[in-house]
Parts: sequence; structure tokens; C-alpha cells
Amino acid sequence: MDIDQFKRDLEALEEHKSELKDELKTTDDRIKRLRRFLKDYETIQNPDAAKKRGLKKEVTE
Repeated sequence: MDIDQFKRDLEALEEHKSELKDELKTTDDRIKRLRRFLKDYETIQNPDAAKKRGLKKEVTE
């Protein structure tokens, strides 16, 4: 393996790493949204149990 091939491989790996970081951030954001949705859903379905678990969001009807 010559030095030019090594540099190309390194650049390709850095690009792939960048893509993986973006994908991880997207996945983390999605997880946060889904957790927030689940808490809201549980609060609406059973406000008393949600209060016991420490969810402070009040449900208005």
C-alpha cells in the first residue's frame, strides 16, 4: 500500500465517520421526540398515574 492509497482510505473513513455522526444525531433526536410523545400520551391516558411517576404536565380537557 502506498501513501496515496493510505490517504484516500483515511479520507473515506473520515467521510463515513461524519455520515455516521449525522445519522446518530438524527436517531437521538427521534428517540427524544418519541419519549416526549410517550410521556404526553401516558399523561393523557392516565393523568393520576402520570402524576405519581413525576410527570408534571397538566392535562386540560
